[in-house]
Amino acid sequence: MRTTMEFIRLVKAATLENTDIDEETKDRLRNPVCEQLSLDDKDLALSIELYLATENASRAVYEGIRSALLRDSPTRKILSHAELAAKRLTGISSMKDDITQA
Repeated sequence: MRTTMEFIRLVKAATLENTDIDEETKDRLRNPVCEQLSLDDKDLALSIELYLATENASRAVYEGIRSALLRDSPTRKILSHAELAAKRLTGISSMKDDITQA
């Protein structure tokens, strides 16, 4: 029961201010993208799918796959990892935290 009550107290006291979240992420959480993302652009859709599929891999893995796709289809406009990250199109970002260290 004590653990449950402590958990409830921590949830009630939780704020963005008492976390290690960077300011840019806090701003995106406070001001989420409101417009619907259009994926009519097939190259943009592929770029996002590739980015999400390689989320746990290095940027080099993303760029290697992107390079292979561009060699096969040089007219494609697949965004680089940096271009896609800069666009912040989805509002999605990964957060990794070891919750066992509480």
